[in-house]
Amino acid sequence: MGSGWAATFGVGGELSFGNSRVTDLSADTSFGYARGNMTYRLAGSWGSFAEREVYSAEPAEQLRRSSVTVASKRQFLEGLTWRNTVYVQSAMSDFSDIRSLFESAANVALTEKVPFKFNLIYRRDCQTQGGLEPVDMGTAFGLRWQVE
Repeated sequence: MGSGWAATFGVGGELSFGNSRVTDLSADTSFGYARGNMTYRLAGSWGSFAEREVYSAEPAEQLRRSSVTVASKRQFLEGLTWRNTVYVQSAMSDFSDIRSLFESAANVALTEKVPFKFNLIYRRDCQTQGGLEPVDMGTAFGLRWQVE
């Protein structure tokens, strides 16, 4: 593998199980630098994104959050990559409402463009919603279509 700038685009869906259950559909793009079998990505997003959080004990809540993300990815074998990502997010309406996540994920290629991913996730919320615990550990799994 050579070195140079790298870009990705992906569409994915996953189910997550921890002290909450989450179904997620997403689209994303990223830019980074590849060197050998390592890819380094540093993404800062002070733009906002929207979440619709629905809790059985409360009405649905609309949140807008900003995010700073640091990620690294390493390919171990042909078709097997490992990715670590740290997210720090704050609510746009209350900057003291901070959520931090650490996600470690294995991606196994089912085809050249469709990997199966399995994630381990640690999340900490400064302010909790819906009676959830402030600290959560969970797993997520899903399929992703990607172009690199």
